[in-house]
Amino acid sequence: MTPKLLVHRRVEKNKFSLEDYVPSDDILAIVESGGFKFSTDGKRGFVGIGEAVLFKKGVLYHREITEPAVIHLFRYRSEAPIFITSKIVFKEKERIMSTLALLRRVDTGVFKNDFDYRYRLFLDIVTQYELENGCEPTDDPDPVDLVIMEITNSSCNKMHLSEMSAKTGLSYIHFSRRFKQKTGMTPSDYVAALKLQKAKHLLSETDLLIREIATLCGFENEYYFSNFFKKQASISPSKYRSLAKES
Repeated sequence: MTPKLLVHRRVEKNKFSLEDYVPSDDILAIVESGGFKFSTDGKRGFVGIGEAVLFKKGVLYHREITEPAVIHLFRYRSEAPIFITSKIVFKEKERIMSTLALLRRVDTGVFKNDFDYRYRLFLDIVTQYELENGCEPTDDPDPVDLVIMEITNSSCNKMHLSEMSAKTGLSYIHFSRRFKQKTGMTPSDYVAALKLQKAKHLLSETDLLIREIATLCGFENEYYFSNFFKKQASISPSKYRSLAKES
């Protein structure tokens, strides 16, 4: 199944604006120079020059730049998974670096606004990966993955464990086990992490009142939100906002 490329961006990063991140689509990140660390599902890795990582849709990641990096980001959709591992090491490194050099020329030259060139070069990357790894089309998406995506997209709505498991046809015990295998967290801890991520963003990037942020994050009132935030971040929401504004 041919993937659909949505966006290609070549970015220069000294630091990720959001080190804790949940992508809304699958994203392939290939390093042109520099490098960064990432962790998810209890696993950690480093991505260096000519290497890549797949940020899967609906999964929580932590990312940290270790040295100033130039990264190619490909946001795409595919009916079947393309990459079988999170960390990707291309066997023919000269080939992948040549493709990145062509993408750099597209990004800075007269074809900058021609999406077709970016798409064709993305397909070259996919083809190289498939030839090097002998990949074949896989089965339909795991229903647990679909629920993880739904939770991510509605993280501040109340969704009970029984409702989550019912969507997959699994018992809640089996569902919880599978969920933790995929994310490294229980469903409740995963939702809490998403709420904390959204709360931190709203506190640092907006001037909304704390009671308004509490509502947006799915809490009945400011009191419950403040207790949650202190427990998760070991700091009050107002203190976090103050420190964020100073930095």
